[in-house]
Amino acid sequence: AGVATIAVATVPLAGHAADRARADEPAGPRRIVQAQLDAFAAGDAYAAFAYASPGIRAAFGTPEAFMAMVRRGYPAVIAPRTATFLVVRVVDGVTYQPVRLIDSDGRAWLALYRMLRREDGTWRIDGFSYALNPPLQVRECPVLFEERGAG
Repeated sequence: AGVATIAVATVPLAGHAADRARADEPAGPRRIVQAQLDAFAAGDAYAAFAYASPGIRAAFGTPEAFMAMVRRGYPAVIAPRTATFLVVRVVDGVTYQPVRLIDSDGRAWLALYRMLRREDGTWRIDGFSYALNPPLQVRECPVLFEERGAG
C-alpha cells in the first residue's frame, strides 16, 4: 500500500489536561496524539479538532468537515485496537511522534504525527502520514521509528 498524508487537527479546550502538556515534557506530543485518538474513538469531532494546529483547523473549517475527512480517508485512527507510541524524534527542527496502530481489522499501520509547538509551550498536531504494513526498511528507520527504551 502507498503512503497517505493527512493533516490531523485540534481546537483549544480550555483547562483540558492534555492541552497543558509542556514542550519540555517528553510526553507532551504523546498526550496530544492520545487525546485525539480518544476523541476519534468517542466520535467527538469537536475534541478531535481541538488538537489540530491552527493551519489544519483553517484548512478544514469545521470539526464536522475534519471528522468526515478522517473517517473517509484514515479509518485506522478512528478506533484502533492498539496504539503503541514510539520515541519522539526531532529531525531538522521538526518534532515527530511515531505510533504503531492496529486497526479494527487487525492490520498494522505505522503513523507519523508531525507536531507543532505553540508559543505557550503546548503542542498541536500539524500533520500526519501513515503506511499500511510498511516495508521493513521503513519500520526499522532508526531516526524516526525507534522503540521506547531502545538504545
